[in-house]
Amino acid sequence: MPRTTAADAIDPTTLTLRLKHNSMTVFLFANPHTPITTLKSSLLTALTSINPATLPLSLTTLPTDPEDLVLGVPIDIYDLHKGWVKLLIPEPPKTKSKRPSGRGVFNETVHAAGLKDGNILAFRLRTERERERAKRGTDGEDMRMEDEGEEVDEKGEEKEEEEWNVVVPKYDDEASQT
Repeated sequence: MPRTTAADAIDPTTLTLRLKHNSMTVFLFANPHTPITTLKSSLLTALTSINPATLPLSLTTLPTDPEDLVLGVPIDIYDLHKGWVKLLIPEPPKTKSKRPSGRGVFNETVHAAGLKDGNILAFRLRTERERERAKRGTDGEDMRMEDEGEEVDEKGEEKEEEEWNVVVPKYDDEASQT
């Protein structure tokens, strides 16, 4: 009977995703139809296997709920120094068919988010303000622009800027270490 290896268990459609926080990178395998919630659960499992209490390279306590992890995509995939934005899953296109469309479980997958093999994602913990919004059922939908260009929520509070804490190596860093 032939031996099977871990490489044999990987489906040809499996994607390799790189998730970054600080100077750490976690590699995860995901099927294109893997729900984003399952991806977050896998990430939390990987993080707890490294250190069950805190984020690696940090004193920040790990969450117990995978929904407390926020994923981000690079603003420019060719220049990671430009920063990151929260991963949003686009709405499916409106069709004139009689079949119901809209957001469903199938639409909240790795494929629906537009992720491809080798993509780099950032992750961070959800802020207290984001937790409150999730409880109210609004996740940034109540934002409007003020005259001066500051983004504020419906209560007039200034929107807090997302901090991703991703260290991207520079070529200068590599040259100075040799």
